[in-house]
Amino acid sequence: MEKSKNKKNVRVNYGLAQKQVLANAGVKITFLRSKILAFAMDSKKPFSFEDVFLALRDTGIHRATIFRNLSLFKDAQILREVDMRQDAMFYEIATKGHHHHVVCKICGCVESFDMCGLDNLVEEFIKNSKEFDKISEHSFEMFGVCKKCYKKK
Repeated sequence: MEKSKNKKNVRVNYGLAQKQVLANAGVKITFLRSKILAFAMDSKKPFSFEDVFLALRDTGIHRATIFRNLSLFKDAQILREVDMRQDAMFYEIATKGHHHHVVCKICGCVESFDMCGLDNLVEEFIKNSKEFDKISEHSFEMFGVCKKCYKKK
């Protein structure tokens, strides 16, 4: 880990992985950006703005700072939005390739999967489309009932 100083002249550790991701995206490395990105990288499922705030509130971070940085990370293609059909927008690390989710409509349990059978559908769509020549990305979330909730029925 590389050591840097924040504005209060306190020694902090920036994780090498976070530093590299931010640098590769051309985003200035700061203490709070490093913290937000560390949270995102450690998250096992898509997370909301509120999840980030609750996890980092002890740092004294302001809601506006989180909002601006989530937006910055999205614009820099570090994060991508995930539609979980809830009142809040969710985010996850933007990975290359296919990455999708199945969400339990009862308890909100999320399972990720990296396979996708949409390639043929996309090709067929492009071939028949009057308006589009290329699809650059897609989002695919499925919603159902997890085994645990299904057994409770």
